[in-house]
Amino acid sequence: MPTYIKKDAIIRLFESNGFKMVNPESGPAFMFRSKSGFSMEFPVKWLDGPDDRDYELSKVRHVLNNMAASAKEEDAIYTFMRNGKKMQELFDAAKEYGMSYDDGDRMFIYKKKGTRGALFVCELDFVIAARLKSERLAKLDKGIRPFPYREIFDELKESAERDRKESKGAK
Repeated sequence: MPTYIKKDAIIRLFESNGFKMVNPESGPAFMFRSKSGFSMEFPVKWLDGPDDRDYELSKVRHVLNNMAASAKEEDAIYTFMRNGKKMQELFDAAKEYGMSYDDGDRMFIYKKKGTRGALFVCELDFVIAARLKSERLAKLDKGIRPFPYREIFDELKESAERDRKESKGAK
């Protein structure tokens, strides 16, 4: 049999996990702010009902866990981006690989020599997230090393080439 909780208990649960309830014009939301200065807002329109409404605790916890994981990952990316040494290492690796960077779109662009269009593009956040994930895995298993940026770029390139071949074969 499911357990139910009220809105005030949900707010306390989220606040005890680093979120703060806010009420912008768009409706209720929980705001996450980290010590590093990162902040992220999560709209929770489902919490816009009457105060005495019952909410299933297991579903609320599921939402909380997903929000906390997302906030933690985005905060790690934000912290990485504020680290000049790590960012320089990333940009140096991208340049060495032959990629350019579009600062406005925050994307790396790889053009194959002798062609006009890009073979693939990848968002800065994506590359950082891939690197951070491999670093976390390396901490869990000492036999694994974090992926060098070159391997991340190689995988993206191979994937783009496979997709190109498949789309040509489908015509």
